[in-house]
Amino acid sequence: MEVDARLRLRAARYVASLALRAGDDPMRPGVDAAQLRRAQELTLHAALEVYVNLGVLNNEEATEWRQSAADAAGARGVVRRTGDPERARALLEQRLADARTDEGNTRFALALSAVRMAGALGPGDDRIWHNRARERIVGRAAAAQERRELARRQCRADDLQAVICGPATRESGLCVATVELYADAVLVTWRMPWSGHDAGPMPRMRVTDDLDTEYLEGLGGGAGGGTPRPWVGRSVAVPAPPPAVTRLELELGRDRFEADLRSGVVR
Repeated sequence: MEVDARLRLRAARYVASLALRAGDDPMRPGVDAAQLRRAQELTLHAALEVYVNLGVLNNEEATEWRQSAADAAGARGVVRRTGDPERARALLEQRLADARTDEGNTRFALALSAVRMAGALGPGDDRIWHNRARERIVGRAAAAQERRELARRQCRADDLQAVICGPATRESGLCVATVELYADAVLVTWRMPWSGHDAGPMPRMRVTDDLDTEYLEGLGGGAGGGTPRPWVGRSVAVPAPPPAVTRLELELGRDRFEADLRSGVVR
């Protein structure tokens, strides 16, 4: 069974919190510290056993976490640091060397998450390590191009200029509720039926206008809720339409919509 990388990341975060807890400061008066620490140890070992059996962690990683917990417990009573930057860098360099494969990249991501939780990263270090890993996977030139494209797609969407109103619904069930025009972006709010079981829909969006402006798809998102559990999402495009634009053509997945900027209506 292939394990989802997000599950491995959640497991690493949980185990890291258990392992680091072993070095917590002494308990308050009235608390049986020995019993509490024994419970913490049992929780850690049970979690590691389950994660190894599920294939979320391997035996080597479980051994590393047990050693980390033992080290933290041995340092109890000593003034604790937020993390050793030198040891953190050495660990990340070791994991980065194997980041050319999917498994190696996953191990690097898990290590980076654990180091971040230990407080051993300085300001901006997380992004630097992420960029280095990406360069190792796709190459320096391709990674640099990805960063430029990402920068072009960024927007604040905090200066609302106009709202073009729906609803406009298609046979697929997709409904565009509003098209919001900001000083630096176009934000489309939509909803569609969702079973609540599978991953929620996130249709790709393409925007054109009557002046042939080039738009890039920005960073959107969605979430499900309510009854009968519609999926509500927001799709973003940049930049904002030029002042002379009168019509936006929206492609959301296989469906098409038109936002008339003069009448303020989505069709």
